[in-house]
Amino acid sequence: MTVTERRIVRQEWYETETTKTGWDSHGWTFDNGEQMDDSWTIVSHLTLDKHYNAWVGIAEREVDGSRF
Repeated sequence: MTVTERRIVRQEWYETETTKTGWDSHGWTFDNGEQMDDSWTIVSHLTLDKHYNAWVGIAEREVDGSRF
């Protein structure tokens, strides 16, 4: 049996001189500061900043339900 695990993720955007858009990010992180790995997929963007950068979203992944 598989279970869909969902978590809120955040992204900190900062202004930079070296990127084409002028804005960069360290990627998506969970509220506990843990970096999101490749097993997660962003399924929804909840909040955008004034430059349309997503900074709050929902990530989900399929996990083995037998461990619960």
